[in-house]
Amino acid sequence: MALKAAQLREMDDTELAVRAAEIQKEIYDIRHKQVTKEDPNTSRIKILRRDFARIQTVVNERQRAEAAGK
Repeated sequence: MALKAAQLREMDDTELAVRAAEIQKEIYDIRHKQVTKEDPNTSRIKILRRDFARIQTVVNERQRAEAAGK
């Protein structure tokens, strides 16, 4: 399930941080399974990387808006 930017903007900062950590863990697990030949769903890495990038984009937008407001 790919996350939409609108969904991410509705989350608060702690939810975004938790979701980002979950995504990083899942990417790590998939890569570990690749090395050990457990035949994971490797196409999922692409989706997860994009979700992580969307999260980082939303976080950066918030940081820039906060800096501009000061």
